[in-house]
Amino acid sequence: MTSAMKLVIEFSLTNSGLTKTITIKSKQNDGAIKLLERVSFFKTADLENDEINVCL
Repeated sequence: MTSAMKLVIEFSLTNSGLTKTITIKSKQNDGAIKLLERVSFFKTADLENDEINVCL
């Protein structure tokens, strides 16, 4: 899954003109949070409804 995520991010940033990627995940979704950390996302905010904002 990590390799696939890295490919999607690389494609998005190099082919679409995006300069950053943001995702919102539930704090209870440990698997998603660990995957996002492995591909260099970092937490930027705690949101309502027990969610977190992470950015690349």
